[in-house]
Amino acid sequence: MSVRRPLGFSTLGVPGASAGDIVALATRVGFDAVELRIGDDEQIGLHSSTAERAQWRDAFDGAGVRILSVNTYLATSSTRPDLMVDLEASIQLAHDVGAGGVRLFVGDEPYDGGGLSPGERRSVRLLDGGAESADHAGVDLLLETHDSHPTAARVRRILDALESPVGRRRVGVIWDAVHSWAAGEGFGATRAGLAGWLAWVQVKDVRRISDPAPVALGAGSFPIGECCSALDADTLVVLEWERRWHSELSPLERAASGMRAWLS
Repeated sequence: MSVRRPLGFSTLGVPGASAGDIVALATRVGFDAVELRIGDDEQIGLHSSTAERAQWRDAFDGAGVRILSVNTYLATSSTRPDLMVDLEASIQLAHDVGAGGVRLFVGDEPYDGGGLSPGERRSVRLLDGGAESADHAGVDLLLETHDSHPTAARVRRILDALESPVGRRRVGVIWDAVHSWAAGEGFGATRAGLAGWLAWVQVKDVRRISDPAPVALGAGSFPIGECCSALDADTLVVLEWERRWHSELSPLERAASGMRAWLS
């Protein structure tokens, strides 16, 4: 018997949408989960009241749709003095809305091929330092393969340096497959490199490596079939439809329905 692959989408594709609109969309397209983009330009974020957070949690719980993560833009390599404060606030938000984790980036950190860079050491300290709060809140800290750390080989430099047992248990990785592919790391190598750390996989399609404008799945150069073939059948795949940044894209509902049909 074949296993239906679990699917999700990022709310980057429905900017400004309400909780009700998001869960209704997930239900219509038959998706299991969402990454929840947060910010002052969204209806949910660090600015949200206790009552608003409870309303979002209840809406998703009632529909049986999982909130995978609250997607921040915090960079773990940053020198911002208030970075830990914002991380703690994001962990609290994730707990309050019932999300499983907090999405983080490493950031654009120079790398000379030697030992850990200063930014990588800052990343290790931040993740180890935030792990206790994350564990208490029941959420994970999730690095996305992006920017200067798009591959398993690069992000493992940080993961392997974690010192806290709680950090090693609570830190994971969101695999943005287009970024690792564009950096030249094979899908099998990324999967093997993230073994034990992988939370889920993000996919989209782009025109070409040199022109990363998003297009409908199957219409560009990203080999999504090869990517999915490298995954276990029960690995969650999340559609990253960047309508927030590209208003010319079709509605997320059409893209999500197309993704389900394409994968079938």
